Amino acid sequence: DATEQRDLADKYEVRGYPTIFVFKNGDPTPYEGPREADGIVSYMRKKAGPLSKQLTSQDEIDQLRSREVSIIKYGAADDEWMAVANELENIAFGTVTEASLMGDNEGKVVLFRSPDSREFVFDGDDLASWISTRSM
Repeated sequence: DATEQRDLADKYEVRGYPTIFVFKNGDPTPYEGPREADGIVSYMRKKAGPLSKQLTSQDEIDQLRSREVSIIKYGAADDEWMAVANELENIAFGTVTEASLMGDNEGKVVLFRSPDSREFVFDGDDLASWISTRSM
């Protein structure tokens, strides 16, 4: 409540109400999402959820792939994967570790673009740059 916490309001240059900031690693980012309660709750749940979802069924895989842009690692998440998922938080990340769900994708990283039904298989060194290029 900026009317009671003037020092904080001044520190973060709050000029209007409501003003919402999302803090990640201590750094504030102004919230620019939907203004109705359901939209705010949905946004915050996404931010509070895992960076990369463990996909355990074909339905979960299909649901993630239906997003505008998604990327699935067919293998266990590692530090690089989690770091990239943290960096590119607007893209849906998932992992599949169950052999029966991998098909021919075992060991691959695949980016899916639902608007044009395109799939790209990662074959380089810089995963973050590759995702940024392919997700456009």
